[in-house]
Amino acid sequence: MTSDPLQALNSAQLRAFSTVELPGVSSAQIGTLTSVQVPLLSGAQIGVLATSGIRALDTAKVAALTTDQISAISASQVTGFSTAQVQALTSAQLGVVSTDALVSLDSAQLQALTTAQTSTLVTASLASLATAQVSKLTTAQVSTLTTDQIGSLTNTQLTSVTSAQFDAFTTAQMAGFSVGQVTAMGTAQFVGLNSAQVAALSTDQLTAIDPSDLSSLATVTVAAITTDQMGAVTALQLGGFSTAQLTAMTSAQIGAVSAAVIPSLSPAQMAALGTAQVVGFTTDQISAFDVDDIANISSVAIPGLTTDQVGGTLGLAGGFAADRQHRRVDDGPGGHHRHQWHWRS
Repeated sequence: MTSDPLQALNSAQLRAFSTVELPGVSSAQIGTLTSVQVPLLSGAQIGVLATSGIRALDTAKVAALTTDQISAISASQVTGFSTAQVQALTSAQLGVVSTDALVSLDSAQLQALTTAQTSTLVTASLASLATAQVSKLTTAQVSTLTTDQIGSLTNTQLTSVTSAQFDAFTTAQMAGFSVGQVTAMGTAQFVGLNSAQVAALSTDQLTAIDPSDLSSLATVTVAAITTDQMGAVTALQLGGFSTAQLTAMTSAQIGAVSAAVIPSLSPAQMAALGTAQVVGFTTDQISAFDVDDIANISSVAIPGLTTDQVGGTLGLAGGFAADRQHRRVDDGPGGHHRHQWHWRS
């Protein structure tokens, strides 16, 4: 059969090809079908075309395929799609691609999808992607996923998200993660969290982060945690912050920590706090400390305590007297004064 007669066939004649006969038609002949003829083939006929026959369809013919034809394409046929053919698929077509076919896309094919295409993938399709495929999505593709799509990602898929991909999520996307999804994420994901993203998390999301994962955040990111979020931090999370992270916090962040949680700071953490942090202690927080906690505050940071804070520490059994002496020093007739501490001999 020459290629020319194929172009002259009408719908009935094209449909007359059996699923046994059609695989015998060469890819060159399939390639001569027009974009008007291609949609006339049945889904069953498309489903038996050789991989080479599928590749013979140009982008205009691929875009002309009906949803019934697309849904009939097998996983093995999908491997024959060129990246240009993949990009020619419409959102309606992508919506009916079978799960088996979708998970057969290789990295080049998957990355060829435009952001407009990935943002229209139905949630069931997205949730069917293998972890190896998810990790290959480009940062541009990731950043255009809808909140519904974000919510459809499985916990297993989320563990394969790279730090670069994680950094590409918008603040709106971050807010779309469920508490369960946040819990499933690990250090590999949170190490990519930026300041705007952490500030976008709800208090429920933040408290769902494992303490070891929270300790992986960059100091600049920790400094972006809001006071509302700090007020929800758990004892384990507070105790898990590194000394570098704690010293990056503002007085407002420190002062926002619950008085019930603040005693969770370890001796090493207390000793690492600087003037910028201890000045944030509230009287309720100071009242929650015991003498040993107060004794762990470094001599460098102590001068940063306010008069009210000092009064609170002196109300403890022993206050600073256990290892330090405090005295108020008047600076003259103006009534100004300062506080001094020195180690007891």
